[in-house]
Amino acid sequence: MKRKLLSLADYKSNIGDLHSQIATIINLSVADWSRMQDFSNSLGIGSVKYKPRTKAGIVHDHISHRIFNEFFEHADIKAGEYNGVFGFLYKDLFFIRFKKMDPKNFKMSGAETFQSIKYRYQDSSIPGLPERPTILYAGYSLDKTGSEIRGIYTACWDGEQLMWIDEYGGESIEQVTFAFDDYDDDKKQQAIEQVIKRVKVKKNVKRKNTGTNN
Repeated sequence: MKRKLLSLADYKSNIGDLHSQIATIINLSVADWSRMQDFSNSLGIGSVKYKPRTKAGIVHDHISHRIFNEFFEHADIKAGEYNGVFGFLYKDLFFIRFKKMDPKNFKMSGAETFQSIKYRYQDSSIPGLPERPTILYAGYSLDKTGSEIRGIYTACWDGEQLMWIDEYGGESIEQVTFAFDDYDDDKKQQAIEQVIKRVKVKKNVKRKNTGTNN
């Protein structure tokens, strides 16, 4: 089954002051990484070239930690892990995940998994997550040096279609799409499952050929 998606206007009318709080937390978490790298450079072992996934992982962990502490006692927010994925649920209206984004197309970084596809396709059958809330992504992009934030965004994806994007302190764009408009719920679910099967095949082939995946 497919989730009912919030429009950009619905999101903005409900997010309120959380909008700026999220941006502040993301900014602080990226700054945390810079301070950690400065500390690493002071250890006398030279400048360590950390892999992008290391940096993204640490920033994500700091965002998760700050989000949990900031909203721990908030009556309308339940921050924590849902089926192993961190995010926060707001009034059963939307569930926000936190990801690094590509500034060119606002796609999320990281390898595709069966679960991440279900999230992106707004599948309502994700274990541990209520059926109703729209799944959103709050993320950031960095400049070419990887040291400064280029933008902070909230995005609503429906499969391969970017439904809307809201830039913190910048512009918001909402796209009208006809993707899946003529599909019933069964056909939508079939489309999701077909994508998952294709990824599964590719993943199994990679494991067989390389022998490096656990």
